Amino acid sequence: MDERDGSGEETAASEGSSRRGTRRAIATAIPVLVAIVVVALISDPAQRADTASTAFASASPPEPSTAPISTGATATSIVIVPRLEPTVIDDFDRDDAAVLGIADSGPSWDAVRGTWAIDHGAAVVSESNGLGALRNLAILDLGSGDGSVAATITGKAICGVVVRYSDPFNFVILKRVSLVGLWSLEQNVAGATQQLTILDDPATDVVDIRLDFAGEELTAYVGGASATVRTGFNREQTLIGMVAERAESTTCRWDSYRAWAGAVDG
Repeated sequence: MDERDGSGEETAASEGSSRRGTRRAIATAIPVLVAIVVVALISDPAQRADTASTAFASASPPEPSTAPISTGATATSIVIVPRLEPTVIDDFDRDDAAVLGIADSGPSWDAVRGTWAIDHGAAVVSESNGLGALRNLAILDLGSGDGSVAATITGKAICGVVVRYSDPFNFVILKRVSLVGLWSLEQNVAGATQQLTILDDPATDVVDIRLDFAGEELTAYVGGASATVRTGFNREQTLIGMVAERAESTTCRWDSYRAWAGAVDG
């Protein structure tokens, strides 16, 4: 008798618990069903979307999710990579000197052709190499075959920046071509110039330029213009620098120089 009574109590408790669970499930489902009906009765699409968002949020608040953001049918994760701090910084604001010396942040400059100097807060070619069209070059080691260089240059002579330099006859150059009012992105291969693209000259005495190089992709920026090309030439070379051509190169002034090692964003 006692055993039967105990079993009956357990069965009743189980049934009560089941009924309570069912009631909770129904109570949870009702607001969702009501929301569906309300949304379906609204004819205006914009109002229907707003109502659906509010109704379902109040009816069944979602749990926080760490799932990737979905764009259309493809799920993707947003990864923001900030631009790195420059590997090389040089504003040339040290005392006047007959050599370029050490950059503000980074290695020493090496004047491989021509005589370079610091003059009133700028890098200059104080004496051209005297070899006609051969370039005056000052270089340093970025430590990476991928990166970005940027410079502010004053003067309209033929001058610019060089990357992926291996010797005076092999490198990539972005230079101002003052006689035709253009900037030219070129690769110098065994002393022979191969033009990759051209950009309009902003026709100002002071101009900001930048050259990004990552893998086979090169992107040149001059003022507000840009152009992208592909070339695998000298892509493993890590030397970068400044370049000027001919005797009038002594009228060019590099007011600032920045370089970033590795592929960068922004």
